Amino acid sequence: LGSLRTTLQGLEKGTAVMLDLKNGRGGFYYSSKIPTAMSSGDVDAAQIDQLISWLRLSQLYVIARVPSFQDWNYALINHENRNYISLPLSSGALWMDDEGCYWLDPEEGDTMAYLAQIAGELQSLGFDEVVFSGFRYPDTTKIVYREGLNKTAALEKLAQDLVTTSATETFAVSFQTGNTSFTAPQGR
Repeated sequence: LGSLRTTLQGLEKGTAVMLDLKNGRGGFYYSSKIPTAMSSGDVDAAQIDQLISWLRLSQLYVIARVPSFQDWNYALINHENRNYISLPLSSGALWMDDEGCYWLDPEEGDTMAYLAQIAGELQSLGFDEVVFSGFRYPDTTKIVYREGLNKTAALEKLAQDLVTTSATETFAVSFQTGNTSFTAPQGR
């Protein structure tokens, strides 16, 4: 951690620094206060917490990156509680990607609330921006979508809702889409 701080101290003021803070299995890399949050186990959350505290005092532009819809833990918790917010197969089981992760349904209100909760927590920790990565529908024919779904419109609506509820003059909300094109709202 000390050598990382030394490196970061050498950067010009305002330089952007991005940290991945959650994985696709739903594991958080920092000590999240979100009730359903699961610790990753891949990293020492206490050290990441210390780094975040140090970055809060730096004059760097600090960005948090989290997966948008890939969240094995949150999907499973909700499915077990009969709150079906994940992408289903025709059998009713949850669709799983090649990494063994379930995906949340961008159309579900609970998905929006969860992402807004994450954004709010990151803002309170002192981040300047959150980037929601993988902001797209999976490229597969195995998922059963509701009839008449316009995926582009659904993503645009969710993006706008997240910006409206989470972005401020000092906190930006951005989207990394991958292979999907849609018109993203301004993050501030």
